[in-house]
Amino acid sequence: MAENRQPAYGPATTPQQASERREELGDRAREAGRDIAGKIQDAGHDIASRAQALRAEGQQLASEYYQQGREQALEWQKQLEQHIREKPIQSLCIAGGIGVLLGWLLRR
Repeated sequence: MAENRQPAYGPATTPQQASERREELGDRAREAGRDIAGKIQDAGHDIASRAQALRAEGQQLASEYYQQGREQALEWQKQLEQHIREKPIQSLCIAGGIGVLLGWLLRR
């Protein structure tokens, strides 16, 4: 069933009708603005939540990598100490050679 509506703006529109229509459109625009603002706010909360999750994951990974690096450095230290105990003369000569080489390089 088709409604018999007058056009919103036309020769038959009274000032009262135009004012009501303007008010209706203003209300609809405000409501649409509130809806959009709510959606933007929800998206912002979602992004903040994801950022916090990524930060926590990054911290966990960094902690794991730090621990792995620390364990590797301790393992190298143990291997070096064992090598020095097994071959003290060779280790002393290597350390002396490195010292002479560094001294020669720094002097230039």
